[in-house]
Amino acid sequence: MGTTPTYPMSINGIMLAGITMVTESATFDPTQAVKRWVDASKGSLTPGDPANYMVFDPVSGTEVPLKITNAVAATANVPAIYAPYTPTPATTPATLTCIGNPALILPVPPTSLSTLDQANALAAEIGPAIGLTLQVTIWNQAGWTFNGNGETREQFMVFSGSVSSYVGYLLAAKYANGIGAPGSWSLNAAGQIVWNGVPVPQAGPNTPPDIPFPVRALLPGESFQSVAGMAWEVFSSASFDPTAPATAGQVGQIQTDVNLIKQFLGINA
Repeated sequence: MGTTPTYPMSINGIMLAGITMVTESATFDPTQAVKRWVDASKGSLTPGDPANYMVFDPVSGTEVPLKITNAVAATANVPAIYAPYTPTPATTPATLTCIGNPALILPVPPTSLSTLDQANALAAEIGPAIGLTLQVTIWNQAGWTFNGNGETREQFMVFSGSVSSYVGYLLAAKYANGIGAPGSWSLNAAGQIVWNGVPVPQAGPNTPPDIPFPVRALLPGESFQSVAGMAWEVFSSASFDPTAPATAGQVGQIQTDVNLIKQFLGINA
């Protein structure tokens, strides 16, 4: 490994040399197991020939064989995860006051708000897609007064003739599947600007279990030990007392590792 192992060591610490972890792949096939690693050395080999590895099995607490093809070993299969979108900030103090009845004050929906930069960028993006030159304006409906109350955003709209829409609502539509999710703009039959989101394949109940990353063989004196029933780590017989309780530092590190894993997998619970 080039360095002296420091124990206790996470399972990642014994990842097989040449294995690279990845967070995304060009495509995702939900009928195949999620695979977040690649072995580039297999890319030049016969795709259908076997690639044999050892992986850690948390159920048995041992290394077990993994038999896949070179093609599978050399490629990743990771579902695309797009960050959720919410207006920033997600709330607003802005209100609307009825001019004819000042006692009638309505809250402003935060999703109707945007910045001028957002409005200009969206006009430049949508216009060519729908074949119109869009301009930016601030919504101003007769009979109502917009009160910012400290809000710096406005109810910007993009328009061309009879075609118009709140920039905030268009942003919410574009990012309904997450920021950066694929799709395109168009005008529907009613002359409204719409975002046509492209479904993004995700792992489902029929997706096979994830393929764990390959690990090297344990060194003399190394062993797998479950710490506080929360996670597995690699220990050395020279540094591990199986009868000693887990230290606060070990438990804290395990919780940190678990949180990172949950974040990586998109688990919020």
